[in-house]
Amino acid sequence: MKSSFFIFLFLSSCILKKQNLTFYKKRFEKLKYTEEATVAAKKILFLLEEKNSPHNMSTKYLLYLSKYSKNYDDKIFYQEKLAKIYFKSSTQINSAIQIWFNLISGSKSHKKNQYKFLIAKGYFKIKKYNQALLELNSIKTITKKVSLPIQLLKIKIFKELKFWKKSIALYKKIKKTFYIEYKKQEMAMDLISIYKHLSLHNLALRELKDLKTYHSSPNFIQRRISVVKKRIKNQPKIRR
Repeated sequence: MKSSFFIFLFLSSCILKKQNLTFYKKRFEKLKYTEEATVAAKKILFLLEEKNSPHNMSTKYLLYLSKYSKNYDDKIFYQEKLAKIYFKSSTQINSAIQIWFNLISGSKSHKKNQYKFLIAKGYFKIKKYNQALLELNSIKTITKKVSLPIQLLKIKIFKELKFWKKSIALYKKIKKTFYIEYKKQEMAMDLISIYKHLSLHNLALRELKDLKTYHSSPNFIQRRISVVKKRIKNQPKIRR
C-alpha cells in the first residue's frame, strides 16, 4: 500500500509540474517584456531544472532573462548559464566564446581571468590552438590556484601542436611547483609517453623509477621499467 501511495504522489507531482510549466509558458508569451514575463521565465527555468529537462529547452528563457532582467548581476548570471549550455554543443561553442568576450569588459580582474580561461577552453575545443594560447598568455596576476589549470591546458595545446619540448618543460615545472597534484593525477604517465615518443628512454626510466615510489601498483610500473631497460640495452651504440 505504501509503495502505491508514493507512486500516486510522484505521478501527481509530475502532472502538477507539467500543468505549471504549461501555465507559465503561456503567461510568458502573453506578457513578454513586462516584469510578469521575467517572473514567469524564472519559474519555467526552475521547473525545467526540477524535471532535469534537456538544456536546450532553457535557452529561450535564459536569452530573455540575460537581456531583459532589470538587475545587472542577474543579467550576468543568466549570460554565464547560457554560455555553459552553448559550450556543451560542438556547433555553438563560438556563441559561448562571444558571450565570455562580452562579459570581460567591466568585469573585475579575477572574473576577467576566469572568462579568458573559458575562452581558451572554447578555442581548444574547436581546435584553434594558437588563439587559445593567446588567451592564456593574456591572463594577468595569476594566483597559484589558477596557475595549475592554465598550465595543464597549455600542455594539451602544446601536445596538439607537437611542441614536445615545451610540453616537457611545463610538466617539469608542474612537478616542482605542484608535486602533490602531479602525483595525485599521475601526470608522470603522460610525461613518460612523451619521452617514449621521442625515444628519450633514459629520461623515461628516471621518471618511472620516481613514479614507482608512489604509484598504487608498483609491480605494474616495475614491468614498464624492465621494458624500458631492454630498449636502452638494445639501442645501437654510437661509434666514435
